[in-house]
Parts: sequence; C-alpha cells; structure tokens
Amino acid sequence: TRRDLEIEYGGSMKVVVNCRWELDAYPETPTGMTIYLFREGESSPSVFSTPRVNSYELSLNAGRYRLYIISQSVDDYEGTLIFKDMDSFGKARATLVENASSWYSRYTKAGDEPISVNPENIAVGVSEEFEITEQMIEEYETFYRKYEHKRIYDPRNGLSETDDGEKIEYRTIEIPVSPRNIVSQLWVTVYADQADNLRSVRAATTGMARTIALTSASTAHESSIQVLDHWSLDLDTKASRVGRLDG
Repeated sequence: TRRDLEIEYGGSMKVVVNCRWELDAYPETPTGMTIYLFREGESSPSVFSTPRVNSYELSLNAGRYRLYIISQSVDDYEGTLIFKDMDSFGKARATLVENASSWYSRYTKAGDEPISVNPENIAVGVSEEFEITEQMIEEYETFYRKYEHKRIYDPRNGLSETDDGEKIEYRTIEIPVSPRNIVSQLWVTVYADQADNLRSVRAATTGMARTIALTSASTAHESSIQVLDHWSLDLDTKASRVGRLDG
C-alpha cells in the first residue's frame, strides 16, 4: 500500500538551529536546552525545551526573528538561579539565589552585600537577527513539492516501485548559535604550616556579580558575597607538614 505524502508547506518553511558546544566554553554537552524565539511585532516569544542539543528544527512564517538559548531549562536551575524577564530579549537576566551562613557574621550588618549560592554552570547562546521572506517560503514550497519515486532493484523481484525510493527535496535555513558558559570559576590556593592539623576552612569573596543579562553578558551593579563551599588539602611532605589548600 502507498503511503500518503505528508505535505508540510503552507506559508512557512523549515529552519534549523545548529548549536556549537565547545568544551572550553562549557565543561560538557548539556542534556537539554531551551530556545526563546522572538518574532518582530509579537509581544511574547515562543519557547521550546528539548533534549536535542545539537540541532532543532522550527517551522516559521515570514518575519524577522532573533533567538537566544540556555542550557537545560529554568526549572533545572531552581535553588541556585532566579530568571527574570525571559519574555524580553533585551531584559532577560539571571540572578543568584540568596543563601545563609552560620559563621559569616558580616551578613548581619546593615548595608552589607547579601550572601549568594555558588551557581551551577549555565551556557547562553544568542543568534544574529534573521529574516524569512515570502519569496523564500515560495521557493521552499516549490522544492518541497518536487518529489519522485525511484525504481529500486531487488535481486528477487527485479525492478520495482517502492515507498523506500520516495525522495523529497526541500530547502532550509541554518541558524548557527555558539553557547558560552556565563559562570566564571575563581580558584584559590593557600600554603599553610602545620596543615595536617586543619579541620575546617572558611573563606569568602565579596563584590561578586549577582545578576547577569543573558543576551549581552553584562553584569548589573548589584553584588553579593560567595562563601567557600568545599576545599581539599595536599601535603607537600609529611615531614615538613606544609600543605596546599585548594578551594
């Protein structure tokens, strides 16, 4: 039996968003991503969450577009980041969640910076603005209508018509996006005498950016304090008892 041809044209065309994940920009390829697609003249974006992180296909009508993506989804960063104004291309931002510290007494002083959690890695990618025209859609539909049935040779039955030989031609637009990790890591090494006696280590950094704009990678004036949440110790030699403290 012959399969009905599924015609997917009708005032739109296929667009493929290609993501280029680079290990120096993001430690590992994420298991998902979220696309925020903005069409000129529309008040809110279309949002697509998907486990397909290398490419994603969209069917778009004529118009001018721009988009940004984030690794994973906003729900995956619950407890570490608060996302605000995600429906605005220029105002979308992420803010570190406030935290508490039982030992950092400065937090109780009026006017001090708040303590924030140490964030997880999050990558953001922004596309160039692109346009889909009526002419492009018309050409796409013309190519999509061009299909042919190939005659396939089967050793048992000779030449035959088969659905497997059906070939559909179409044109697509590819939108390249290169996500970048917007979280920086500060690594501190301290050398200490009698390091083998250490049982606890406390440290904090002040003046750390708390909010970042997702589409411009610029930070707000708002700052926060981040405290050391883990540390490790390596002794140079047991005899010298001098150790290297990393955190």
